Amino acid sequence: MFTGHPAQCPVSFSPVKDHPVLKDVSGFTFPENDEHYMMKMLEHADSEVIAETSSLHGTQPGMWVREFGKGRVCCVTPGHTTVNLTCDGYVKVLKNAAKWCVRQI
Repeated sequence: MFTGHPAQCPVSFSPVKDHPVLKDVSGFTFPENDEHYMMKMLEHADSEVIAETSSLHGTQPGMWVREFGKGRVCCVTPGHTTVNLTCDGYVKVLKNAAKWCVRQI
């Protein structure tokens, strides 16, 4: 659950688990300041946090996945500017996430 965000600041993305969505992805810092979303994870046994975001405001869940029967959901919180949405690491994450959601990986 989204609880807010401070003023834009440098935000880093770090994988915390081995998962197909993070294949060939290492940690990176977004090239521009971003909104560092503050999250309160709801208690769902099937939700798995696979990456975190960090800034001077602390560390937060940054990406999580969940399966619902035959369906798959991937949530990612950072990426609020064109430059950040198109940086190499983030593009790789988004492509992997789309492929994982449609069971291509």
